[in-house]
Amino acid sequence: MLKRIDSPDNVLAVEVVDKLEKEDYETVLVPALRKMIDGPGEIRCAFVFGDDYKGLTVGGTMEDAKLYVGELIHHDLSKWKRCAVVTDHDWLKHSIAMFRWMMPGEVECFALTQVQAAIDWAAE
Repeated sequence: MLKRIDSPDNVLAVEVVDKLEKEDYETVLVPALRKMIDGPGEIRCAFVFGDDYKGLTVGGTMEDAKLYVGELIHHDLSKWKRCAVVTDHDWLKHSIAMFRWMMPGEVECFALTQVQAAIDWAAE
């Protein structure tokens, strides 16, 4: 489940709780990203993966792939400016480090104690 976090208007900030499901993409993530992609601004995100994060469901995995291919690749990648990933999960930090070169824009990892710093960085 995705929970919106209070953030400046130019940042999509969400906490991922339990499992990320297909509905999370359809009702929260894709509409917010489309608004940023279609608008005049830039894409700035902060994703918080706390202790309650348990991965993706099968539907969530499919939506993640569709989002990457359908929404991200076929749009102007130069709009992607900053993405903050907030987590204490070592496996996630290592995955980000390995694949950072494939991600558009700047990507930084922050500890769970730094949620506000991550949102502020994304907004800069």
